[in-house]
Amino acid sequence: MARNRKRRGEGLPVIDLTSMSLKTRNVFVDTPVFFNLNFNFKSAALESLAELGACGKAKVLLTKITEGEVEKQVAEAVRMAHAATSNARGEAKILSNIEGTQFKGLFDRWNQEKVLDEIRGQLKSFQKEAKVTMIPVNNVSVDKVFAKYFSSKPPFGTTADKKHEFPDAFVLAGLRDWCKDSDSMTCVISTDKGVCCSPNGPLIALTSLAQFLELLQQHARGEPRLAEISSSALPGSDRQSSRSACDSWLRA
Repeated sequence: MARNRKRRGEGLPVIDLTSMSLKTRNVFVDTPVFFNLNFNFKSAALESLAELGACGKAKVLLTKITEGEVEKQVAEAVRMAHAATSNARGEAKILSNIEGTQFKGLFDRWNQEKVLDEIRGQLKSFQKEAKVTMIPVNNVSVDKVFAKYFSSKPPFGTTADKKHEFPDAFVLAGLRDWCKDSDSMTCVISTDKGVCCSPNGPLIALTSLAQFLELLQQHARGEPRLAEISSSALPGSDRQSSRSACDSWLRA
């Protein structure tokens, strides 16, 4: 779930949402989903999800493994951005001779650690606002995970790099254990075609947050506030109206 090659979702099945029922409001967000959103916790999709979690209209799930993957990828993205801006300053130094503010920002230096701390803080704020539930993986059966590895069952494939799927295996096993213990299902939002889910649960695969929000909107009959919030990240929506709706619900 951590590798960036999954971000485009090649090979994933097309999901017909019109024929799909909403079996759960539990939702797990995989690492590449955050990557595809550029780790922008103020994006319409993540803000809507956080509001749904805050209002109790959805239960947002993560694991410590997923949190660690996100933080690792953020650190790598910040490192690459710092290198890119440093190279740009050197290659574009002729522009420093131009007076005024047109190119001033290009030559401003910035601190990697401060930027990294800020984005980490945004992640923590998202988790707090969305009332994220951390799913434990420490009790996952190691024997069962390795049995899947040796038999090349999902999320393990038959390629030489299948060992990289161990984090996925523990996350999915932890989610299944949690679903079993809580007698519930969970929507797994992932662009990883190796995620083994079933329309009958307990893990139900979706490929984007937009799909989950659209499902909520379609099944929000009698819940106008839910419809308003879930539709706020869809094309043509107004983010401010959804925030006002959530605030009104919380005050009620």
